[in-house]
Order: sequence, then C-alpha cells, then structure tokens
Amino acid sequence: MAMDVSRANAQAANLSSCSSELNRALNLLNSYKSNILNNYQSSEVPSIISEINSIIKLINGAMNELNSVGNAVRTSAKNIRNQELARIRAAQNALNAAKATLDNLIKRRKRLNEQMLDAQRKYNKCYSELQAARR
Repeated sequence: MAMDVSRANAQAANLSSCSSELNRALNLLNSYKSNILNNYQSSEVPSIISEINSIIKLINGAMNELNSVGNAVRTSAKNIRNQELARIRAAQNALNAAKATLDNLIKRRKRLNEQMLDAQRKYNKCYSELQAARR
C-alpha cells in the first residue's frame, strides 16, 4: 500500500495549526502577565505570576512537542514514500531486464528454428540424393 504523503502532510499541518493556536494563547497569557505585573501590587501577584509561568512552560512544551511530532510525520512520510519509489524503480528495472532477456531468447529461438529448418531441408535433400544414387 502506497504512503499517502499528502494526507500525512495535512496531518502535520494540523499539528502545526494547533501549535499556532497555542502560540496565540501564549501571547495572550504573556500580555495578561504583563498587565498583572504593571497594574497590581497585591501579595497574591507573585503566586499568580508563578502559576502563569508554569502554564507558559507547559504551553511551550506542548508547542515544541507538536512541532516535533509534525516534523517527524513529514520526514517519516517522505522517507517511506522514497523507499516505496525506490522499490518501484527496482521492480521496474527487474521487469525491464527480464523483458530484455525474454526478447533476446525469443530472437535466439527464432534463429535456432530457422537453422533447424535449414538443417532439415539439407538433410532431406541429402537423403533424397542418397536414395536417387542408390537406384
């Protein structure tokens, strides 16, 4: 079964799109974090910022993972398809070689058949001449 590289690339693009969505969320979260740092001074701010930083770290990890998986999907699909194409080329080359061998053998068989007919005619002629000489 042939590798559907287009489908694999579409799935990788989906992962990339998810990563972009996470990036947008990350930007909003960073903006929210800046807003808190610039506009609030309560005792809870360090705890909130710490939690936001933890979430940012998780989002960055998820984005990296999505991008990594997407790249791996693309690369794997391309490698698999290249291997399939190499096997197809090898099979086509083997088929072409077998066809050339068959064509060559057919030509040789035709020549041998012609030589056999010539030999048969010579034999028949010699046999007829022998029979005529014996009479």
